[in-house]
Amino acid sequence: MAIDGGLRRQLEPGMRLVASYRKAEHMAEVVSGPDGKIRFRLADGREFASPSAAGSAVMGGIACNGWRFWSLAADEDVMAKAAPAKPPAKQATPKAPRASRAKVQPEATAEEPDTAEPFEE
Repeated sequence: MAIDGGLRRQLEPGMRLVASYRKAEHMAEVVSGPDGKIRFRLADGREFASPSAAGSAVMGGIACNGWRFWSLAADEDVMAKAAPAKPPAKQATPKAPRASRAKVQPEATAEEPDTAEPFEE
């Protein structure tokens, strides 16, 4: 489950995030930075100020939306279930099929002789 939406405000130091990229699992831990703001630490120890920067590092410099790239680790799913869920989308009522219309054929008319006067210069 992506951390986009209401979960981004619920991230706290100690939470673990996971992502799958190129058939490999990657992990990041939410930590508290020296300024008190949360940071994202990859398994190799590098820290980033945003999940997008951490996701980009995992992807070798390709830009990404980190809020959608990362998901809560399996043991953090308890937090995800406690998060407020979006209301279900309103489903459209199926419409009845439209009746086909017969194409109107133009009426056959007798050809009228050309009565226009020739153009003279």
